[in-house]
Amino acid sequence: MRKCISLILCLLITAGLSAWAETPAVFASDVIGTAPEVPLSGLPASAPESAGNAGTSAETPQAGIIGPAAASAREAASDGISSVRSVPEAAVPDTFRVNAGRIYDAGARADGELRGVWFAYYDWEAMPREEEAFRQAAASVMDRLRELGMNAVFLHVHSHSDSYYLRSSYFPASLYAFGMMGEPLSFDPLAIMIEEAHARQISVHAWLNPYRITSNSEERTNVTWQDIPEDSLVRQWRNSTEHERSILKYNDLYFLNPAREEVKQLLTDTITELVSEYSVDGVHFDDYFYPSINSGYEGSAFDTPEYEASGSDLSLADWRRENVTDLLRRIHAAVREVDPRLVFGVSPAGNLDNLRSSSMYFTDIDGWLAAEGCVDYIMPQLYWGFEASDGSGGRASWAFENNLSRWMGLDRADGIALYIGLPLFRTGSDTTFKGNESEWYSSDDIIARMIRCCREQEAVEGFVIFDYEDLNRPGAAAETEHMRQEIADN
Repeated sequence: MRKCISLILCLLITAGLSAWAETPAVFASDVIGTAPEVPLSGLPASAPESAGNAGTSAETPQAGIIGPAAASAREAASDGISSVRSVPEAAVPDTFRVNAGRIYDAGARADGELRGVWFAYYDWEAMPREEEAFRQAAASVMDRLRELGMNAVFLHVHSHSDSYYLRSSYFPASLYAFGMMGEPLSFDPLAIMIEEAHARQISVHAWLNPYRITSNSEERTNVTWQDIPEDSLVRQWRNSTEHERSILKYNDLYFLNPAREEVKQLLTDTITELVSEYSVDGVHFDDYFYPSINSGYEGSAFDTPEYEASGSDLSLADWRRENVTDLLRRIHAAVREVDPRLVFGVSPAGNLDNLRSSSMYFTDIDGWLAAEGCVDYIMPQLYWGFEASDGSGGRASWAFENNLSRWMGLDRADGIALYIGLPLFRTGSDTTFKGNESEWYSSDDIIARMIRCCREQEAVEGFVIFDYEDLNRPGAAAETEHMRQEIADN
């Protein structure tokens, strides 16, 4: 049965070759100036370097940890779904090939410009729960991306220590993809999304928030501790004396502890399984790593016990940076070991001054870019307009062109690409800050001008739009059309 379906899938993908044309919650829109960021989808953020670790190693979780209902559903579904990673190499379009971390689109621009869209957890939540209706909706999503000239989609696959696909041995089925946490559907939504994307020559990047467990957005459905199944690994660890430090509570939210060895191994194993079982073209982290931690705040302890036990000579902030960078190195190596053509990259918050802070993000952005083996690309979220002001009447360092120039000026090791995250979600709204940035309300061609500005820079190799739902939002219709025209005209 699997061989038959794999053969059919190969033929479908091959046939699609002639049809050619191509991300934090709300992806944290980063902080204006130096004030701490308030993520639009609920969770704090960050990202760092190589590790001095404490903690016990975890045994590799078995499939049963997500519960008998999930395991039986996954087993039943597996008879009808083959791993696309097993498709013969000749059947995979050359346009998905990767060279030195770059993604090439032979059907549009010769220079291989990446043109992507983030498809977030709330986009999944809007999808149908019946298989045929889901497939039709998935096809419509990919048709919409092709209509706009896109050649990549960044799909949430783990947003809250959950799974958006059936073949996970580590995390319960997602509330957003399946309707109830831990109770998956009888079909595999990620497999269908990949099939529909690849049939249209759209590359698929698996997007993960590595440490987040719960959220508290007022505008979106939340994952609470009560939603997490009793038999999930997260609950098992929290209830275990040996493993309880792997699950931390901070400011009423739960996180996997970035300092723990068993957490790093869990995430590495999860991603290894994902890229082995599904034909994704890359793995993607956004800006949600450590929560923002003020040293004077009650949550400042967070992983301080692990820090003290490590005996590290580094400062606490630098040690935290190294914890995250260690995870990035592990993930990069694991992804490339499964398939050297796959890419791994990060989309950090866009304000460099904040990224270098010692109380939020804990991000060694300079170290990531200077060294080989951490990331294949960096995709900063440049979420401010051309007219952004610093509040004193001057153009802010985070105004789009100034910010873009700063990112292009960073030293990057050979083979690390620079892509730019762009904020379609802001258009059509009066997102003022100290009386500034009303351009998002009064203009309807900002994203198009941003794309044009990126294309004029040799250092920039593509862009990704946040996010899919805004492509269909009435208030963003004019902006989206101008964006489409800019993409098509160049």
